[in-house]
Amino acid sequence: MKNNKPICYMFGYGSLMYPSGINGRGLDHRYVWNDLSTATLFGYKRGMFAGYCNMLYYGVMKSNKSTVEGVLVPIFSKNDLESLLINEGAHDIYANTVDGKMYEVVNVTKTICRFGQLIPNTTPVYTLVSEVDKSKQGHITPWYVANVWIGVSKSPWGKIFVQRLQCTGLIKPLKWQMKMAHLYNVAKLARRAVRR
Repeated sequence: MKNNKPICYMFGYGSLMYPSGINGRGLDHRYVWNDLSTATLFGYKRGMFAGYCNMLYYGVMKSNKSTVEGVLVPIFSKNDLESLLINEGAHDIYANTVDGKMYEVVNVTKTICRFGQLIPNTTPVYTLVSEVDKSKQGHITPWYVANVWIGVSKSPWGKIFVQRLQCTGLIKPLKWQMKMAHLYNVAKLARRAVRR
């Protein structure tokens, strides 16, 4: 029988804010918009702080007077949590690798609000935190920025939500970045078709 009650939540602030960004990461649960809810994280800022192989990704770092708008992703099993952490480079298996862990898993239950209310302490909320600012150690991947933008633009929460994301560090892609994302996505689909 499937567990309907989450064991925890993950606060997503990049590609973990929309179903197509979450699905395909080895999790058993298939996410739809109704699984997700908006939330605000206090005491952190969003930026291109995370890096892997000279490519930059969204990360959050402590910043007392800042907030980050994002999404709560319910996690329904320990296996799904493990799969997500492995996929995001936040699992302990990466601790002794050359690049190390991309993120640290931090309990943010006491610094997050949903619908203007603190989350009850009965279900913990975690997020992936960049311990070191790597924004000067790589380059922004155009298709990543564009795909995150495209993903959140399809949200049921409308333009105001996207504007709040932008006010808290989400990058609006340029036209050429959107074209790069389109080419990247077409190539990805072609690779999948060839593998079948």
